[in-house]
Amino acid sequence: MVRRSTSSALPAVAALVALYACRAFVGVSPASRTPSVTRFGGGESVPTGLVWPSPEAEEKLREASAPSIPDYETFLLEFANITKPSSVRRWAKTWALPHNTSVKGKALELGGGAGGCRALLGLAHVVFLSDTPVIVGVAADSGCGKSTFLRRILGALGTEVAPGHTAIGDMMTVICLDDYHTNDRAGRKATGLTALDARENDFALMGVQIEALKTGKAVYKPIYNHDTGNKDPPELIEPNKVMVFEGLHPIYDEKARSQLDLAIYIDIVNDVKFAWKVQRDVAERGWTEEQVREDIEKRLPDFSKYVDPQKANADVVLRYEPSDKGLPFLKVKLIQKKDGKFPMVTLKKDLSLSGSEPGAVLKMYDDEWFGNDVTVVEMDGEIDMDNMESQLKEIEDNLEGLGAKSSGELTEAMVGLKSSPGSQNGTGLLQTVIAMKVREIYEKITGKEA
Repeated sequence: MVRRSTSSALPAVAALVALYACRAFVGVSPASRTPSVTRFGGGESVPTGLVWPSPEAEEKLREASAPSIPDYETFLLEFANITKPSSVRRWAKTWALPHNTSVKGKALELGGGAGGCRALLGLAHVVFLSDTPVIVGVAADSGCGKSTFLRRILGALGTEVAPGHTAIGDMMTVICLDDYHTNDRAGRKATGLTALDARENDFALMGVQIEALKTGKAVYKPIYNHDTGNKDPPELIEPNKVMVFEGLHPIYDEKARSQLDLAIYIDIVNDVKFAWKVQRDVAERGWTEEQVREDIEKRLPDFSKYVDPQKANADVVLRYEPSDKGLPFLKVKLIQKKDGKFPMVTLKKDLSLSGSEPGAVLKMYDDEWFGNDVTVVEMDGEIDMDNMESQLKEIEDNLEGLGAKSSGELTEAMVGLKSSPGSQNGTGLLQTVIAMKVREIYEKITGKEA
């Protein structure tokens, strides 16, 4: 590529680099915070990992992220020479711009020279999405099957995410809200508070970062390392078409809750939670049943105070109860708030399916839930897995408002994840219904097909 002489550009470049070096990542200024708990870091925590952001950490970030003048000068001058879309693509690739940044056309629209370069200054931090990101909150305790649920959402959207601390794909990003814990594991031992306690979570930062992502801005999100229990240095998160925030408290704080296009709560009654945790912790951790029960009871006061009340503000609740025929069979309920953000799904008639024990019964009824009028679709028991496809087809034919793309889509999605946990009961069925509704909400908000 032909490069211009640099002498005339240096003053403008120097000014732009100064602006670039002083850019702020999205966070809450120390003056605006009202911390209600002392912040601690463990003895082996990384130096910048106690609380993010902090003035010291921000300064380190600026030093690490601001490019040198010669490199940035080249960046700007190469852009000034762009004349066609193919050059834009090569330029974007050379400078490793965000994969979901729509530089084609946008860069040409901005034009070359200092004005265009100044507009491009925040390109790596303000992503030119054509639509506002759709923000989904999933409130759930640990060990409640979130991974399978998220796979069903990905299937409905026809997309995938790459594994990592934060799962990111071309269409969807999944953020774990544990990253907003105020203290690391050793710090919580010092405060004597659990991670469920609202005082151990930085809701001010969470809310402002979700808001920023929804307006198309990238953020430097903190990282809580589950393996070490430490707070790691932050990572750059760019807005994506669908952003899922999952964890203990996505619906707790008003600021964060106000940004959600859909609030989902996964509600597991204690008997079911105990049965699931015994199955997992006895096998994987070598715990006794008594240890599992003590762990649940120890967490119960904080769970009841800080996590469970969120279901009053959820648009839809997926609730797990023991079956009328007893555990290990389940009764799973889809509790839909009337006039809420969740598009209603209804059942044409009650169904009773047989063929294997215990069989399955599906019904629908109106109810009141935390002062809200709701419509409940309920499945008690299990389908006959030897006749899975035919029984699912019968269920699908009796669901109204499903928003399927084609006849049999729900059945096909369920069969495709036949080996996943809960595929024989209401878990898989109603998770798939919610996944299809997430897609419907995305298409309604953006006006585009997923």
